[in-house]
Amino acid sequence: VVIFTISMYSTIYMETQKAYIETISYKNDNIFINIVFLIIFIILGFMLKQYMEKLSYKTVNRLLAVTVFILGAIWINMTMAQQVYDSYYVTNAANEFSSGQNDFFLLTEEYDYFRFYPFQLGYVFYLEILNRLLFIRSLPLIKQLLNVVCLDILYFTILGLVKQATIEKSIYIITALLMIIFIQPIMYVILLYGNIPGLMFGMLSVLNIIKYMKNRKKHNALLSSLFIGLACMVKLNSMIILVAVCIIFILYILRNKKWRDTVVLVLLVISGIGFNKLVILQYEIRSGEDLGEGIPIISWFAMGISEGRTAPGWYNEKLTVINFMDTDFNTEATSELANNYIKERLKYFNDNPGYMAEFFYKKFVSQWNEPTFECIFIRNTRGDYLEPSPISEYVYGEGEKGITSYMEYYQQFVYFGTVLGLFCFLKKKNIGNWPMAFLPLIILGGFFYHMLFEAKSQYIFTYFILMLPIAAFGLDFIYDIFNSIIKRIKIKWRENTV
Repeated sequence: VVIFTISMYSTIYMETQKAYIETISYKNDNIFINIVFLIIFIILGFMLKQYMEKLSYKTVNRLLAVTVFILGAIWINMTMAQQVYDSYYVTNAANEFSSGQNDFFLLTEEYDYFRFYPFQLGYVFYLEILNRLLFIRSLPLIKQLLNVVCLDILYFTILGLVKQATIEKSIYIITALLMIIFIQPIMYVILLYGNIPGLMFGMLSVLNIIKYMKNRKKHNALLSSLFIGLACMVKLNSMIILVAVCIIFILYILRNKKWRDTVVLVLLVISGIGFNKLVILQYEIRSGEDLGEGIPIISWFAMGISEGRTAPGWYNEKLTVINFMDTDFNTEATSELANNYIKERLKYFNDNPGYMAEFFYKKFVSQWNEPTFECIFIRNTRGDYLEPSPISEYVYGEGEKGITSYMEYYQQFVYFGTVLGLFCFLKKKNIGNWPMAFLPLIILGGFFYHMLFEAKSQYIFTYFILMLPIAAFGLDFIYDIFNSIIKRIKIKWRENTV
């Protein structure tokens, strides 16, 4: 409710034409115009839903799969975007390892990068496996295309969860429709990073644990453990999904007294924590180098309560990279520096409650009220393999304002539906909808994590995707009211014409 209200009268704009630094501005919106466009989105959504309900599930699935794949492939071909910064380091490392350069750490400056962030080797391993299996080491555009495939699989996994939660076709249709008109992920596939595949594996884990809780088939429990391990390996933030799965599964065990399922619980935790550690270990063995523990997690908490260069809690290398280098890559010493800083900041917050409230308000809106999720920024900070198309240049240049406005109205539309969806869950209390509980729990986990640790609107992108089915429940509620009104009007019209 809070973020929907805020989004109606204000917006965070990400500056995309300036160098390589994330820069945002807080701007007031015209609430009247936002309301008008919200109504337009609601009406257009109702009209499209009426049409799509006539289609079979198979046709809807094909429409979604083909639309996402074609748009994603076209966008990759139009942008010709290279990888820079983190995405460059991980893709380059994967290329080197897959070509047999096991002493890669010793030969290049990227060695320091993986001493800072050894957990990133999980995604490196994922790319290395793809390189070896598909022979795509020197084909970066194909890797981006695989991001599109992951996005398609992610969408169908979420739709599978919707089917587990309700038999109402209309909610399935609305969720698919929201996915089709969601352009941010399409623009996001050019970034080779763990966000999309990590969420895909995470939701595959959720879907399989739901199936296990329903049908008690062991292969679903094993698949859930495998997928959560892959999710946390590819993207460490998927630990949030692991925690949500464990919470609901523990409640399931306690309610049904299925004590043997503690074995499954342990397997989920071991997989989620262990996969990435094994990957790091095998790279250390292959290279003959001990990478250490990297920057301690407490440093990211220190960053999360610091004044970042972009906004409160955003990236601040002083508390992570610089401290780690100043202590000669000593994890314990870096932790001590972070702890001392945290004590100082908490005392300052305690002595200045007004400042603390403003700090966390700005941190909150800078993430959740930035409608592009940095999908435009990540393109404008990259070079090109070949000259990008005129359409791409227009979108990232003169057309950026119009694209951003569409994203803003879409975001408000989804937030509106999500508020209604949560209201419907609380009001109806339909026990059959219990699989949907995973989504708000994961979103809530992501909210608290990024309110405490490093902030970035790019991170919120994954949780926003999980709002789509919740929004579909809410919009279906509104559309049912529309249908009732239309039916009454038709009845009265017939009565008056007789």
